[in-house]
Amino acid sequence: MEKQELWDADAEEIRRGYRIIDDEAECLFCGQRYHLQEIYAQDDRWVLGERKMNLHVKNAHGSPLAMLLRLGPEALGISAMQLEMIQAFASGQSDQEIAKEKGVTLSTIRNYRFKLREKQKQAQLFVMMMNLLNENSGRAIQQFNDTKLIDAHAAAVMRDERYELTEKERDTILKTYFDAQGALKEMPAKAKRKLAVLAQIAENFKPEVQYTEKQINTMLKRIWHDHVYLRRALIEYGFLERTADGSAYWRK
Repeated sequence: MEKQELWDADAEEIRRGYRIIDDEAECLFCGQRYHLQEIYAQDDRWVLGERKMNLHVKNAHGSPLAMLLRLGPEALGISAMQLEMIQAFASGQSDQEIAKEKGVTLSTIRNYRFKLREKQKQAQLFVMMMNLLNENSGRAIQQFNDTKLIDAHAAAVMRDERYELTEKERDTILKTYFDAQGALKEMPAKAKRKLAVLAQIAENFKPEVQYTEKQINTMLKRIWHDHVYLRRALIEYGFLERTADGSAYWRK
């Protein structure tokens, strides 16, 4: 999952997993769209577009909560253990069951709940503060001079200065390293440029679609001669994920 729409969505849109654009409902997690006034087949009945989108989010992604948890600790700003505990709380288990499963005391579970609640309160205030800052300053925080900072992709394994890239810088990098047909001329040595190149290559893969290694190689060979390097780099930097045996790959 690497949708800019997810970062730009408000709380209500994230809660339901889709947003309304003109006369369409668009999934925040994969980009699937349905026209609001069109009728779609669903099992043995017919439903309108927004109802179809509700069912799509549930059937294709499980739930908005499940998809957010898949973003990982880096994107969510929490530790790996906090993410693990949130997943346990979301499972519906009792605190006693969770404590037994994790091999910890009930006091530890209580402490996690307390700290997560504190983090929730801080996050609510932080979001409000940033919204007010945007309103008072007349521009969004990501506006930089006459351009805009690009968000790090959702599954970025690290978030540091390598991701501090503006839209103008990205466009210049892409024009420098790709030809008119979309083939890569060379792989840049600098990490920031490399990330911009890999992000562009990752756009060739559809979210929520699984690919075999052969399919991945075929697609990457069209872009650059060293498809093995590209495949490894896409995994290393968090753009692609794969099963342990390498039988399936998908865009994160």
